[in-house]
Amino acid sequence: MTELPIMLAVQAFTGGIGRAVGRTLEPFDHVVLDEAQDYSPLLYALLARAARPGHVTALGDLNQGMHGYKGPSKWQDVQDQLPGAQVLTLSRTYRSTRQITELGARIAETYNRAAQVQGVDREGAEVQRYEGGDERALIAQAVKDAQAAGHTNIAIVTRRGADADRLSAELRDFDTDAQPITTQEHRFKGGLVILPVSLAKGLEFSAAIVTGANQTTYDESTEYERRLLYVAASRALHWLGLVSGGAELHPLVR
Repeated sequence: MTELPIMLAVQAFTGGIGRAVGRTLEPFDHVVLDEAQDYSPLLYALLARAARPGHVTALGDLNQGMHGYKGPSKWQDVQDQLPGAQVLTLSRTYRSTRQITELGARIAETYNRAAQVQGVDREGAEVQRYEGGDERALIAQAVKDAQAAGHTNIAIVTRRGADADRLSAELRDFDTDAQPITTQEHRFKGGLVILPVSLAKGLEFSAAIVTGANQTTYDESTEYERRLLYVAASRALHWLGLVSGGAELHPLVR
């Protein structure tokens, strides 16, 4: 995905973009772009050339924009590349319970006040908080609590890939066997997994456990880190646990 814009640019300058019809190139009837908050203006400009006028649909959530150095900070940036484009804002989410949605909204409103996250009145378990003591023991306890609540598809979400690798091995000493997912080639097949937030984006789990949910791991003064914390916390559909070993929980999730 990172290389897609430059690959399209090279193709545009050397042979054009479109669908092959015999020996000619015709524009695509329609192009749909998912995770639209993570793509550069260059990609939008190229897609506009590859599709029929007015036939590009971009779907994204600015709250989950994890690549602010290249993605749009506001939808006007996309409209500038797609003249005449309209923006339709869907602010209501039906995915998570009220408790999880409200916590996510509290984080998101610190950096994206233009689009408030609204949930539906679907009640669920209160967000579970684990702090102080050994992080590994707290994670293992959170896993047991999620399983006791009837959840089998559970994700342990870490800040970095290295954290996922380390904790996957260390948690075995606490009778917790989580399958590590550390590259995009790994596929979620259900059960208990551990993965970094960068790979968790776009996935949903019945229950999620956010590790290192504190200011040391997610710097409150940095918008990028607050976005990551939002993504990590919003992976859960029904049950969410927040873990901070040896430190207080992040002020945004207390």
